Amino acid sequence: MNENEFPGMVFCPEHREWERIDDRIDFPCSDDWLRYYHNRGLTYRCPDPVEEIRHLENEIANLRVEIAALRPRTIVKEVIKEVEAKPKRVITRKSVEV
Repeated sequence: MNENEFPGMVFCPEHREWERIDDRIDFPCSDDWLRYYHNRGLTYRCPDPVEEIRHLENEIANLRVEIAALRPRTIVKEVIKEVEAKPKRVITRKSVEV
């Protein structure tokens, strides 16, 4: 394959695919930056909103699992604080002797 077969396209060895010549973003970037560059006309590529929503839903689900795992620790910490806040009875030798 050569450039004559795909006018207006150039083969990118890094991405191993044919890309449009007018794409001025030739480096990897996040979907947020890719959308920013697309809105300014620097690239034809724009992240798929459906895929982005799926990614965010997965991230939310993972965070819910992490929060659920942290709750028992928080309860234990609260119990420890309550126990530490109670007045302590000091045992001395005199109080032990009968």
